[in-house]
Amino acid sequence: MQSKCDFSFRHYLEVLNYAKNTYDYVGPLKDLHTDKNKDSFIVLRHDVDISLEHALKIAQLEYDSELYSTFFILLHSPFYNALTKKNETIISKISSMGHEIGLHYDTDFLPKSLNNARQQIKNETRILENITGQKIISVTQHNPTTTKKLNPRLVAGFSDAMHNPLMKKSVYISDSVQNWRRGCMCNHVGKISKLQILTHPIWWQEVPTHLHLILENIKENYKLNIDSDFKSLEDLYKNYFYYIRNNPN
Repeated sequence: MQSKCDFSFRHYLEVLNYAKNTYDYVGPLKDLHTDKNKDSFIVLRHDVDISLEHALKIAQLEYDSELYSTFFILLHSPFYNALTKKNETIISKISSMGHEIGLHYDTDFLPKSLNNARQQIKNETRILENITGQKIISVTQHNPTTTKKLNPRLVAGFSDAMHNPLMKKSVYISDSVQNWRRGCMCNHVGKISKLQILTHPIWWQEVPTHLHLILENIKENYKLNIDSDFKSLEDLYKNYFYYIRNNPN
């Protein structure tokens, strides 16, 4: 690995292609369980907090490099609705590439009763199953440092990325807010035998871009999409009234 540490697609793929040729396993959480005795592995996961479009870009880049990972999808995101036709298509496409779709559950939205909360987790996984046609095996908590504390019994029956016996054997690193707290993943790959690497797709760009500019660009795109949706709605109303006027009976 020769390039400098940054949040470019080039560096991202450079590190993971190196890892693919170095470790016994590099891939999604669900497939690691087919062989629990691997001497070295990297669980590669993405928390999709803000943009499914950025998730699709990373999914395509990985697929083109024969890399596969787990994409954790929020059903309570204030930034995207996973159930629109467009976003269901994106989620299905990511799944069809061979990536795993998992549930990114938010404990702030769960009922207080343990049984009811567990049922809601199951209900949310079924929603994703209906989109992908695949069984949801893996889950993980959204913003565990700022949302309600997890009761491990809540996710019984699922493979939780942060509450999993296999994960206790690995080192966890994350690119949260474009900040590798333990240093860039390139400093760990090839040196630590068992890793869990969490990335957030929005931070990675063709050309390294500051997080504030990334968020500003996403915000502007959302505004354009909202304007387009309202224009479509206005056209629908105009057509409706035109039809009423010309078909009074």
